[in-house]
Amino acid sequence: FSALSLFGMVPAALMGHDIDGVLSKGIEMSLACRSEDIEANPGVSLGALMACGASQGLDKLAIELGPSLESFGLWVEQLVAESTGKNGKGIVPIVGEPLARAVQPTDRVHVSVDLPTPEAIGGEFMRWEIATAAAGALLGVNPFDEPNVRQAKEATASLLEAYKTNGHLPIRQPDLVDPHATLTLSEAARQSLSGPGSWRVFTLLRSGDYLGLLVYLAPSASIEDRCRRTRADLARQTGCATMFGYGPRYLHSTGQLHKGGPNTGVFVIVTADPDSDLDVPGEAFTFGVLERAQAIGDYIALERAGRRVLHVHLPAPTADALAVVLDRLLEA
Repeated sequence: FSALSLFGMVPAALMGHDIDGVLSKGIEMSLACRSEDIEANPGVSLGALMACGASQGLDKLAIELGPSLESFGLWVEQLVAESTGKNGKGIVPIVGEPLARAVQPTDRVHVSVDLPTPEAIGGEFMRWEIATAAAGALLGVNPFDEPNVRQAKEATASLLEAYKTNGHLPIRQPDLVDPHATLTLSEAARQSLSGPGSWRVFTLLRSGDYLGLLVYLAPSASIEDRCRRTRADLARQTGCATMFGYGPRYLHSTGQLHKGGPNTGVFVIVTADPDSDLDVPGEAFTFGVLERAQAIGDYIALERAGRRVLHVHLPAPTADALAVVLDRLLEA
């Protein structure tokens, strides 16, 4: 909710953007959103659509954007997921999903965003902020807190304290150690799978579920392309919605929804040993240890919330290593 505050506008000004134009569009939208006629109110009507959909089983909000608005989609994803996903309720924002229109499941509301000018994004910031607040009110949740984000932070802090004492992270016994990956299932995932088979986690997806692919690897076009193809394959095979996020960024984006929203997510958390590592200044651990502790801390928080989770640890932090695992998961 801080996009049009100094927090968002000072960096934009330093980058040379037309701040007056952006803010004027935000003010125009703010005035339009004061209308008591809901159908004429661009923010409240969008929020009513979002909440109505979630209340009737259409809790996936497929947001369709042009290439120039991809980063705006990440902001909408965080705003909607973090604000509405709590108390077992929530709206699941789906951004960048292949085949969004080709697959027509019965759990999705589609919203397309198109801007006449670059400055019009100021109005969209305001529209979506008001819409999300309205949706939260209609769903009966407080859109301005994030109670479940703290759970992953606390689990991570405990892991790092153990590392400083023992020199290693307390990692549980994996379900499968394979040359291509080490696989560890949450209790809910293990119980839901009939018999052994850690590679079969995608079979847990039921109608109305969604997959969260959460990758603690360095962002790259090759990794994103491989994850995009996996999302497309799953959409064709299951009709289920899919989310993709880089860790640890997603912890403060969709992480609240994953743990506090409806228990309809199946999550695959991917980590790998780093090629090179650096000490965290003033701490007794490295950035690689910190990153892995954040991933395991989120795994623990998800497991405590009864979520179906698979933690995959790769032998190398590469797109090729990830592709081998994703192919095996799809094949199974």
